[in-house]
Amino acid sequence: MRRLICMGAVLCLPMRLSVAQSYRYRADLEPVRQSGFHRIMLPSSVVGQLNNTLGDIRLVDNQDREVPYQLRQSGAGPTSRFVAYSIVSRSSVPDRYTTLVVQPPDQKPIQSLTLLVKNARLQKQARLSGSNDNRQWFGIREDVVLESPDSKDHTSGRLQLDFPLSDYRFYRLDLADSLTAPLNILQIGGYQPVVVTPSYTPINGLQQQQLATKTTTHTDIRLTFSAPARIDRLVIPINRPARYERRAELGLISRRRGRRRRVETEFEVIRSFTLRSGDSAVVLLSGLRTPSLHLIIHNGDSPPLQPGRIRAYQRTTWLTADLSAGTPYALLLGSEQLSAPRYDLTTFSTLLPDALPIINLAPLRPMNTDPISDAGSIDTRWFIWPALGLALLIMAIQSYRLIKEMQRPVS
Repeated sequence: MRRLICMGAVLCLPMRLSVAQSYRYRADLEPVRQSGFHRIMLPSSVVGQLNNTLGDIRLVDNQDREVPYQLRQSGAGPTSRFVAYSIVSRSSVPDRYTTLVVQPPDQKPIQSLTLLVKNARLQKQARLSGSNDNRQWFGIREDVVLESPDSKDHTSGRLQLDFPLSDYRFYRLDLADSLTAPLNILQIGGYQPVVVTPSYTPINGLQQQQLATKTTTHTDIRLTFSAPARIDRLVIPINRPARYERRAELGLISRRRGRRRRVETEFEVIRSFTLRSGDSAVVLLSGLRTPSLHLIIHNGDSPPLQPGRIRAYQRTTWLTADLSAGTPYALLLGSEQLSAPRYDLTTFSTLLPDALPIINLAPLRPMNTDPISDAGSIDTRWFIWPALGLALLIMAIQSYRLIKEMQRPVS
């Protein structure tokens, strides 16, 4: 009986066997020449291999330690940036109060001030006033309680002071120091909206083929990509004629077998638009991931259009990370089930400068993974029924032997 139990456990083992999913691609970074924050540019060959959330990418050093990063795309993310206000004056009376006067760059209405202060663990009573000439002051908010930041990862933090909408030229902040030591205030400023103009990166390897049609009432152009890519923008130039206005559609063609095993073709429209002379023939697709597309132009009774070279683009995508000079880094990607990481770096993204050193990637290369790792887990359907059948056969044989032994006469 013990032998039977052991054999059953061995047979059931494949049904519970699974292998953790691994990364499929790797791209090494160029050498880092100076320490600090860098912008790591992601080409279309990398972005096209990411999952739908763009979260299955990790930045590691030469010891495979994960390095925090922030993924950004042009035209996406925060639409405001921190602007430090000019500190007109700073004065203090020991053990009594500290006074700061700041001036915004313009006299637009604001309703909050952001203070960048050194870490501390204390509370401050404060008062906010406003003035247009830096002499006569008017109250804005009294009895303000400021809770100083106490970050475990950074030596400074931000405080936000909200108040009624105001448009004074100067703002004065008085902080009581009678019970606690003064706060070390590094900057005072605010957030201003930013008009973001998206930038795009060309997608290489686009092949264009005009397919033969039975009539000239429509033109069918097939677009094929040599590698997976996420398409955000298509530019469709028309060479001839000089004047035109045609309805057009971008879509996917799929084929399936219908009744009597006939092959049926279906066209799924993704975007409908109008090609018109004098207008920019630009189509936005919001990160469409597909190996091929079809462009259908409805000509009607007019002569077919003669399109030029169609170009595809993705939104410029990059990682922002703090890198050390002389340390090799690499990107790992291609694990479909991996979710996006949560780093505290995103909290301080608005404080990073816009102009950062740029780091490019070496060509993407596949990693050496075994077939089980690529599959993610073993398909147990091929093991269940053979294992059950073999287990029943062994049980039947053991039962038959046991019955035979019981029927033998006792000597």
